[in-house]
Amino acid sequence: MSSETPKVKITAEIPETLLQTLKNLAEQRGVSANTVLSQAINTESFIAQNEAAGSKLLIEKPNNTLAQVTRKRVAE
Repeated sequence: MSSETPKVKITAEIPETLLQTLKNLAEQRGVSANTVLSQAINTESFIAQNEAAGSKLLIEKPNNTLAQVTRKRVAE
Protein backbone atom coordinates (compact mmCIF):
# COMPACT_ATOMS: atom_id res chain seq x y z
CA MET A 1 0.00 0.00 0.00
CA SER A 2 1.28 3.47 -0.87
CA SER A 3 2.07 5.99 1.86
CA GLU A 4 1.56 8.83 -0.65
CA THR A 5 -1.07 11.46 0.10
CA PRO A 6 -4.22 10.88 -1.97
CA LYS A 7 -4.51 13.09 -5.05
CA VAL A 8 -7.53 15.23 -5.91
CA LYS A 9 -8.22 16.44 -9.43
CA ILE A 10 -8.94 20.17 -9.76
CA THR A 11 -9.92 22.51 -12.57
CA ALA A 12 -8.62 26.06 -12.75
CA GLU A 13 -8.97 28.94 -15.16
CA ILE A 14 -5.74 30.88 -15.65
CA PRO A 15 -4.52 33.26 -18.36
CA GLU A 16 -2.81 31.56 -21.28
CA THR A 17 0.41 33.44 -20.51
CA LEU A 18 0.46 31.97 -17.00
CA LEU A 19 -0.08 28.49 -18.41
CA GLN A 20 2.89 29.01 -20.71
CA THR A 21 4.99 30.14 -17.74
CA LEU A 22 3.96 26.98 -15.87
CA LYS A 23 4.93 24.79 -18.82
CA ASN A 24 8.26 26.61 -19.22
CA LEU A 25 9.11 26.18 -15.53
CA ALA A 26 8.23 22.49 -15.67
CA GLU A 27 10.43 21.99 -18.73
CA GLN A 28 13.35 23.93 -17.21
CA ARG A 29 13.18 21.86 -14.01
CA GLY A 30 12.51 18.55 -15.73
CA VAL A 31 9.35 17.96 -13.71
CA SER A 32 5.61 17.96 -14.37
CA ALA A 33 3.36 21.01 -14.30
CA ASN A 34 1.66 19.40 -11.28
CA THR A 35 4.98 19.37 -9.43
CA VAL A 36 5.61 23.03 -10.24
CA LEU A 37 2.11 23.92 -8.97
CA SER A 38 2.67 21.95 -5.77
CA GLN A 39 6.02 23.67 -5.21
CA ALA A 40 4.46 27.09 -5.83
CA ILE A 41 1.67 26.44 -3.33
CA ASN A 42 4.13 25.20 -0.71
CA THR A 43 6.38 28.22 -1.29
CA GLU A 44 3.44 30.62 -1.00
CA SER A 45 2.36 28.95 2.23
CA PHE A 46 5.87 29.22 3.67
CA ILE A 47 6.14 32.90 2.74
CA ALA A 48 2.64 33.72 4.05
CA GLN A 49 3.34 32.01 7.39
CA ASN A 50 6.57 33.93 7.80
CA GLU A 51 4.99 37.24 6.81
CA ALA A 52 2.22 36.63 9.34
CA ALA A 53 4.92 36.14 11.99
CA GLY A 54 6.44 39.51 11.08
CA SER A 55 9.34 38.21 9.02
CA LYS A 56 10.63 39.98 5.92
CA LEU A 57 11.43 38.34 2.60
CA LEU A 58 14.86 39.35 1.32
CA ILE A 59 16.72 38.54 -1.87
CA GLU A 60 20.47 38.73 -2.25
CA LYS A 61 21.48 40.21 -5.59
CA PRO A 62 24.59 39.13 -7.53
CA ASN A 63 26.45 42.19 -6.21
CA ASN A 64 25.82 40.91 -2.64
CA THR A 65 23.29 43.64 -1.78
CA LEU A 66 20.01 42.74 -0.12
CA ALA A 67 16.61 43.91 -1.29
CA GLN A 68 13.30 43.39 0.47
CA VAL A 69 10.61 41.71 -1.60
CA THR A 70 7.21 43.28 -1.15
CA ARG A 71 3.97 41.89 -2.50
CA LYS A 72 0.79 43.74 -3.34
CA ARG A 73 -2.43 42.36 -2.01
CA VAL A 74 -4.64 41.77 -5.02
CA ALA A 75 -8.41 41.46 -4.81
CA GLU A 76 -9.88 38.55 -6.76
